[in-house]
Formats: sequence, structure tokens, C-alpha cells
Amino acid sequence: MNPHYRAVVCLALTLIVATGCSSGRIQTVATADMSSLDGDPSAAPKPLEFTDVLARHQELPQDERLRRRQAAAGHVERWQDLENEVQRSWDGRYKRWFLREQPLQLTRLGVGVGNAIIDLRRATALDPSYAVAWAGLGHLCMEVGDLASARVYLERALITAPADLDHFFVLGIHRDLAWVLRDLALWNEGLAAVHAGLTFHHGDQDLLLVKGLLMAGAGRYDEALDLAVRLEPYSFPRLNFVMRGLSNRKSSYANNWIRSQAMLATGDVQLALHILGDLEGMAYWPTMPHAARFWRDAGLIAEINGHPRAPIYYSVGYVTRNYYGYYPLSAFNVRSQVLDMPNPVMPGFASYGGIYYVGGSPLTYTSSLLNRMSLAMFPDQRTDASNRALAMTDIMEKRRIHPEFCRAVRGRIHYANEDYAEAESQLVSARALFADDDRVEPMTSMLLGLLAMRQERWNRADSLLTEAAAADDQNAIAWRSLGVTRGKQGRLDAALQAMDNAVILQPYNIAGYFNRGLLQMQREDHAAAVADLETAYRLDPENREVQRLLQMAAASQRASGESVSRSLGPPPGFDPDPEALQAEMEARIEAMFSLPDSLRDPEMDVAGQIPVLNEQYRISGDPGVRMVLALAYIDQRRLRDVQDLLSPYWGVDLAPAEEVMLLYADRHLGEQVRAAEVAGSVLRTRPGEGNPYLWTLAATILREKENPEATNAIRSGHDFFSMMSYGIAAGGSIGMYDRMRGAWHALGVVYTPIDPNFTSHYDRSARMTHELSRQAGIVDNEGAGSK
Repeated sequence: MNPHYRAVVCLALTLIVATGCSSGRIQTVATADMSSLDGDPSAAPKPLEFTDVLARHQELPQDERLRRRQAAAGHVERWQDLENEVQRSWDGRYKRWFLREQPLQLTRLGVGVGNAIIDLRRATALDPSYAVAWAGLGHLCMEVGDLASARVYLERALITAPADLDHFFVLGIHRDLAWVLRDLALWNEGLAAVHAGLTFHHGDQDLLLVKGLLMAGAGRYDEALDLAVRLEPYSFPRLNFVMRGLSNRKSSYANNWIRSQAMLATGDVQLALHILGDLEGMAYWPTMPHAARFWRDAGLIAEINGHPRAPIYYSVGYVTRNYYGYYPLSAFNVRSQVLDMPNPVMPGFASYGGIYYVGGSPLTYTSSLLNRMSLAMFPDQRTDASNRALAMTDIMEKRRIHPEFCRAVRGRIHYANEDYAEAESQLVSARALFADDDRVEPMTSMLLGLLAMRQERWNRADSLLTEAAAADDQNAIAWRSLGVTRGKQGRLDAALQAMDNAVILQPYNIAGYFNRGLLQMQREDHAAAVADLETAYRLDPENREVQRLLQMAAASQRASGESVSRSLGPPPGFDPDPEALQAEMEARIEAMFSLPDSLRDPEMDVAGQIPVLNEQYRISGDPGVRMVLALAYIDQRRLRDVQDLLSPYWGVDLAPAEEVMLLYADRHLGEQVRAAEVAGSVLRTRPGEGNPYLWTLAATILREKENPEATNAIRSGHDFFSMMSYGIAAGGSIGMYDRMRGAWHALGVVYTPIDPNFTSHYDRSARMTHELSRQAGIVDNEGAGSK
């Protein structure tokens, strides 16, 4: 073998052991199970329990243990086949820099890591003393982003490693564990792991690099800089059309990396970016060790500095992952949720349907979880999203990354989960941090105002809600709650003005008319009270509280002999008929799933793309491919295929857009089981949560079947109509699906998924949730005093 190629192979092997290789699991239409990669603490035995498992295994007869080891070795061998292919693929990619005809041997794309994880899990179940299997499992889970599981598996690998296990293989376990703990921002545990590794292999360059980064993260500034100065520069093959890998490049990028992270920890973000050096040139160093992590940190520092190239740096880290292409990866961006954070152009990268963070902006990833939490129909989905968001904000704050964002997000999550004491603690801290920069974050102030209303601290509530409304005069909840607060203070004219603003902003929100009607009764303006309560009744005829108050107002009006001389009523152009709004939403959904003119070109073989998508989904199990395939089926009116494709994942891991697609198919096929489940969910949903398009379809299905639950689904409360009307007022169309189709069908791409690179995924993935997330905020509660 040519010495250059031998060096490249060795480098690839070093990278595989040193930095891990993204994990995954096989997914097929029948067997997808997101829990197979989950780091659920309840599913991971504690060390003592694992010790008991080992003891029971050692008590087995020697022949039985040998049989189990041989069976487990068969599974491990298949993982090693993947390792060999990944090594060959990277070798081939390097050669293609100067040998364009070099073929790439890729036979496990999409499923290689997933199959390997399944094999390794089976191996460890057969033989829990098999250190090699534990090490491989931890190594793969580390790269997929399932860090909690990776930590458990790597610790078990060290526990079970026999004395005669290959020295450098054990060194790789120490390296992986150190990286995992650094990714989790567990500084002290990470430094202890590094110490154990350096005791095992003194002076290891990779462990020294992790040690420097851990010290920087822990705020041990002087020690981190001292190590950065002493760390030997990395040497790696120089690949270009001139050198062709025949010489090595020495670079101090790792030294600068440590120094930059130390600056980040001290808050000097400008110097942190400057220290990294010429990032533009470094982007063309494909053999740079630990590239994915380096570029993830470089992108983060650039993002904090507002540098326009931050998305590019993030994307370089995305495509330089060691097992890139061997398991489903997706990219996404989200709207700003906490003032201007995250920047809408900043990408986030995650594996397996956007669940596990693998790169990109941590702010974008966290915000995507807030959207998941807000749109989740099933409690387990909501809990999973909130737990992941809380874990990510903890990591971010330990790294001194926008603590004000972290605390504001945690406050929102705890508020939504009705943990009001913790919510107030986080929100008070966040508001103080915003105030230090002379900024007001409207949601933070509003939630604190709602909490004050719960405590009947009306003066504090007035101050906070006034602050929120001043910072965002389109916040109907702040105005409505401010009206209630001022009514409690006896400031009736000021209360009426605030409630008028709320009704104008959300004309379909029943709470606005109910609260204003109640206020008008306090003002003894009975005619105006009757007008508001009649509007509320038309929106929700089943609401007994509205019926009761309307009867009281009408009786008071008759008793006073007051004529209808003054009635605010609804805003101009407002039609409070639920049936009309329902019909408008149904028309929008039908338009959403109509075949666009761009696909009517006779030269476009739309139907011919479906077998291609089917095969790609069968191989990869990628939820992104599944969503495109479902849309293709709908366009071809193969609605039974839509059901067969999506129904196994109902309540498991369907994206909000996929839930809408499935109910759309149900409606046209006359099936109502899932619609009834949605209707029940509507009745349990807190205000402001859920998917209004899903509710519309469920109501339509049940009503067409003369199911009485349809009435409850349609008229279940003000939140349904406020969300739908908000969507209509905000854009007049369902832009979510317009963008989705525009990305997938542009330039003749039609349905065939583009190769998973930054540009294609950034354009197409997660677009389908933007409109829904804009309509269904993380919190939309009415506070004390509202209906």
C-alpha cells in the first residue's frame, strides 16, 4: 500500500476511535422505535445494578458463557464491518481530491450506524462482560447525540475491560468518555476521566486537548492557557492537488481552540473569535482531527459575535462528522423566540427526526424543542421535548452561552408545566439579566405578570403587564390580562381600554368578550355587557359560564330599563360564526393539499418518484423522507398508502405536519378513530397549545359522521378560534406548506430527497412547523380572572 494511503487509513482509524462516529439505529416502516437510542435514566441500570448483572453472568457455567460470547461476537463482527466501510469511504473521499475516478464503496448509507447499534445492544444483552461491545455502543451513541446513553456504555466498557485488551483500544474508550463529559459540560467529572486516561497513557495528545477544553469551560483560565501553550501542535495530511497528501501540515488550531474557549468563559467573545485565526482557510482542511467539534465551537463563537459566516462554520462541522451519511441527519432553522434569539438564519442539526442534537446553534435546537412542546398532541411527546430543552439550557448556561436566553426558556417551560415556583425563579433572574442590557423581553414580563395575578399581587401584575404590552403592543394576552388586573384595582376606564386592545388583536378569542362583558357589568353598562356576552355565546354556545353571565346581564339591563345606546360589540368585519370559520379553515386545508401547477408538467414523472422514495425510506427510515413520501402519496391521491405509511407512528414520532396529513387521509377515507382521539385531546389541552389544523380536520371528520364529539372539538373554548384567527390574520395562507412545497418541488427536484448536505436540508427540513409554531406559542394562558 502506498505510504500516503496507509497514513490516511491510520488517520481515519484514529479519528474513529478518538472522536466517535455518530450513532443511529435501523428504522423500517414496521419497527421504528425512537427509544432505542434514548438515554432514559430509568432504562439505564445504575453501576451497582450493573455490577449485579455482571455477577450473575459470571455465575453461569463456563460453557454457557463461552456460547454467549461466541454469539455476541457475531453481532460485534457486523459492527466492525461498518467500521471498515467507513474507513474505506473516508479513504476514498481523500483520494478523490486528486483521483477523480476513485470509486466510493458505500453500501450501508443511511442504516449502517443504526444496524450496528442494534447488533451491539444484542451483543451486550448476550454477554454483559463484553467490553468491546460496550465501547462500540458508547462510541456510536456519542456521535448520534445520545450522550446520556453514551456515558453509561463507556463507563461499562471500562468496568469490563480485561487486562489484556488492546492498549490503544482502551485508550480510545478513555478519549470517548472524556469527550462525552465535555459535551455535557460536566467539567469536574470530565477532568477526572481525563486524569484516569492520562494515568493509563501518559501524554496522550487528544486527552490533553480535552483537558484544556474542560479547564477552559470550568473557568480555570490560567491553567487552560498554560496547557494551550504546552500542547504539541497537531500534524495531519496536507490534501490538495499539489501535495496530494505526501506531506503533513502542522497547525496550532487546537491550541487556539483552548484559548478561544477560555476567552468565551470569561465573556470576551470578540477576542475568542479573533484567536481562532483564519477560519476561511481552515475550512479546506478535510483531514483536521476533531473537525466536527472544532467547527461546532467556531460556529457558536461566531454566532455570539453576530458574524455572518457563522452558519457556514456550523455547516462545515455538520458535513465533517465521521459517520456522516450513515444515519439520518436533518437541518432546521426557527424563528426568534426570545427577543432576537435565535437568529432565524442559524441552522440546527439533529439526528433521527430532530431529536438528538449533533451540531449547529444550540439556541436553534432549543427553540425547535419549544415548538415541539407547544405542538405536541400526546403527553409523552411534550414531556420528552421539555426535558431535552431543559437539559440543553443547562449545558448552555454552564458554558456561559446567553444565560438570559436559558433562564427565559426554562421559565417558560416550567410555567407551561405548572411548576410556578421554579418558573418565577427563572423568569425573575432572566428579567434582571435583560434589564442589565436595558432590554425588556415581553414574554418574560408577561409570564411574571400572570404569576403575580395568580398571587393576587395586583400592583406588581399591573407593572409587569404594562411593561410587556409596551414592549410588544401586539400581545393580546398581555392586554387582556392587564384589563383584568386594572379591573381588580378599580381602574375601570383603564381596564376597558386594555380589553378593547385585546379584542381588536384577537377578535375570535372568547375570553376577550367574556372578560370585557364582566367589566361592563362592573361599570353598569349593561347594554355593552350584553353585546359582548352575546358575541361570546355565538362563539361558544355550549359554555355554561357565558350563558349564566349573559342571563344576568340581560336581566340587569331589563331591570334598569336601559336601552341599547352604547355597545362596543365586535370589531368591524368580524364574523363570530364558528361554522363560517370552520368552513374557511377546511377550504384552506383542501388548498394546501391540492396538487400545485408546478407538478402538472407532463415531463415530470411524479408517480415514478414514489418507488424511489419508498426504497430510500425502506433503507434509511429517515423521518424526513417519510414526510416527503406521504406528501407524494397525497398528491397522487393514494390516501390508503398515506395511512399505511404514517399510522404506525401515530402518537410515537410523527411531526405535526405528518399528523395533519394522516387526518386528511382519514377524512377522505371516512375513518374517525384518530379524529375522536384528537377531539378528546382538545378538551384536555391548555389554552394556546396544539395544532389548529389538526383540530379542524378532526371536527370535520366527526361532524360528517354525526358524532357529537365534533361539537366539543369545534366549540371547546376560546383558544381554538383565537389560534385559527391568528393564523388567518397573520398571513392569510398556510405558508408552512407553501414553503415546504416550494423547497421540495423547486428546480425539478420534485420528491427525490437531495443528498444530505447543509444547503438542501437547511432549505427543506422543518419548514413545515414554522407556521404552526407561529400560531401556537409555548404559552398562551389567560391568567387569573379570565374565563
